[in-house]
Amino acid sequence: MVALPHVALRLRHRARRPDDRRLDRFLDRQQRKEQGEYYTPPSIARYILDRLNLPSDASVIDPACGSGTFLIERYRQVYGEIADSGTGNYSEAKQAVEHLAGNDLNPFSAVLTQIQLLWHLLAFGDEIQAVGFPDLRIAERANSLLPGFLYDPTQSRFGEIDRTGYDAVVGNPPYVRAERSNDLESHAVEYFTGVRTRGDEGFQGVGAKANAYTLFLYRALDHWCRASGSEDGPPGKVGFIVPLSLCTSRESAAFRKLLQPGGRFAIREIVDLELIWSSVFDADVLPMIVIIEAVEAAADDTISIRSADASCVVFEDGSKRPTFVFDHLPERNVRYADLFAPDGRIQTRITPERAQILRKLRLNGRIEDAAQRYWTKRNQPAQLTQPTGHGAARWAEERFIKDGFAKRGKVAHIPNGGYTTYKGENFSTGMFIGSPVDVNFDVGSTSTPSVWGQPQILPATAYAIPIIERVPVAAPFNPHAVAIENTGVIFAPRPEFAEVPFDAVFVSTIYGFFHIVGNRRSFQNKLRNHLYTTAIADLPWNETLVEKADELKQARERLITAGRRRYEQTSELRAAIAALDVVPLRTLIRSVRGAKVEKSSAFSDAPEPTISVGEIEVSDETWMLPVSEDTDHTLAFNDETIARLGRVGLSRAEGEVLNWQKILDLPVPSTDSVAERIAELDKAFEPAQLEADIYDAVAAIDAIVGPALGLSEEDVNFIHKEMSEDPFLSLATPRYPYFRPRQYGRRLNLERRDRYRT
Repeated sequence: MVALPHVALRLRHRARRPDDRRLDRFLDRQQRKEQGEYYTPPSIARYILDRLNLPSDASVIDPACGSGTFLIERYRQVYGEIADSGTGNYSEAKQAVEHLAGNDLNPFSAVLTQIQLLWHLLAFGDEIQAVGFPDLRIAERANSLLPGFLYDPTQSRFGEIDRTGYDAVVGNPPYVRAERSNDLESHAVEYFTGVRTRGDEGFQGVGAKANAYTLFLYRALDHWCRASGSEDGPPGKVGFIVPLSLCTSRESAAFRKLLQPGGRFAIREIVDLELIWSSVFDADVLPMIVIIEAVEAAADDTISIRSADASCVVFEDGSKRPTFVFDHLPERNVRYADLFAPDGRIQTRITPERAQILRKLRLNGRIEDAAQRYWTKRNQPAQLTQPTGHGAARWAEERFIKDGFAKRGKVAHIPNGGYTTYKGENFSTGMFIGSPVDVNFDVGSTSTPSVWGQPQILPATAYAIPIIERVPVAAPFNPHAVAIENTGVIFAPRPEFAEVPFDAVFVSTIYGFFHIVGNRRSFQNKLRNHLYTTAIADLPWNETLVEKADELKQARERLITAGRRRYEQTSELRAAIAALDVVPLRTLIRSVRGAKVEKSSAFSDAPEPTISVGEIEVSDETWMLPVSEDTDHTLAFNDETIARLGRVGLSRAEGEVLNWQKILDLPVPSTDSVAERIAELDKAFEPAQLEADIYDAVAAIDAIVGPALGLSEEDVNFIHKEMSEDPFLSLATPRYPYFRPRQYGRRLNLERRDRYRT
């Protein structure tokens, strides 16, 4: 790096400023993945810096600076407008650079950061030759997580910048999971696990096995940021973009405890980026922006929460990479204590109104209270009655909310016996769909037979819940004949609650609202999450529902009947369309000389989108067709007719989960006249009315479940409105009998005055 300033100076008249949005392309993609590095769009870095509201002379460090995006944006924030006005001077620009510090393990990344900072100074060529380059405080190869006492700070560049007292720490730290990260040195382990004191209070550290981004957050707030109460200035702030798993993962639980009221640090702002995740990074990461201050939070403080949607993703001047804008989003100011669930998870979808309803729902019992109890003891058969007498204390009480069986290695079958097995994708409200995984299966031969290893405790009816889904749904089954793989959770009620149709209870919009707003344990694409047994156990329950069992059964039958009717008519429509002159999309494209279709990069990150067809947009003789709910999955046609006919065919697959090859195999009309005939069949089909019947049936269930859980009619109406109109919540649709609805169906139904009739 010694000669780099002089080389850059000689080149200043012969080269344009490097595009910092593209410099990261020179970094090895596989290496970045292994190290958990995902480079930040400049517009997101600038938003974070703007929201930190720093004075121009603030000291800022990025401890995992990558190619320098945050540091460059900070320089532009401080000096950019001055430079544009033509009134700037080298002294001001030099000072802006010298207030910045950064480090990256990757030396090439650090060099790119240095190049970009220097490039912004080359207009001052004469002054640089007279005065010299600024002191670039950019280190390389150092592990930012190692405390300074583990190395000689006088012998490294990082040692010069690894200090406390910064006004702000910014960046996009590595997202390496604990099991993939290298073990820290023993003294570093002591640093991250050690107790910090504040007055008479002691605060435990976060542990050394947390995800790397959690360790960076802790080090930033505990060390680099100026501490609260310092005479040198106000408490320091952290502005990071990190995975949403910070809010729920077990690895981050200790850190979240430090953020709760009375803890060491206070969250000031969250921007949830879940809906636009595929536009932010070229990886399967669901991110969030978080701003945290190194000061204690009080329960009655407020926090600003924003939820990004498609309106935040802007493509300018034909650019393939978007710019992100968030300032237009509504800013929800939430009471700080309401941000946290009872178990300490962070609820990023909370609002003051939603928090009020969650409080009411949490006054009820929990589904765990309704689960069948049984007792286990090592090397003893489980039993349904509580043991008494000598040795009773050695028996452990358990609840019948369990993962399904796991099969590893060899398995066996039992001729004319055994179990029929199903997996999570087979479960829908009230029924199994699709073919079983196996028959005559010997669950006892599996490595983990789950409850089927204790057949004496199996009830007459249990419920199967898919383990990966947006909101819980349940399918009743006979566990004496059917077994469930570990892609499902099994719930069985206590005998006195056996008449309650829990599949009807779970499909209630109220349960969906409760789960998606306040009960999620993980974040996956397509709004899905892992329905751990703890998530099922924490769903609300009230014994008043036992008194409503017959009404719930009637409402469930109404829902299943409506779903079956829709399925039958959909099948008839598809058969009628298949009888027309339709061809696979790939065949239609090949039939036109020079025609082609290209898929967007979103298919690489999420290869199986849920189909939701938008309107065709035209740009430079290219017809763009959005085919997913998030609009990131698009098809680019170079032929208008094929695009139009393709849209008709793809519309038939609304709500289905399809990969690229299945999309190409979809039947599409071969001519405009065939497309017109399909439109006529659609009118006769009246899908909106069929789906309205389903929503009416669900509304009838809600009218029973809501009051039983202590909600007023106004509360239930509020939930319906939120689940219909909110860009995020409206996508959290359950698996209704025979189908999953499209988002717009709820919105259409919301407009109907008679939607709550029972």
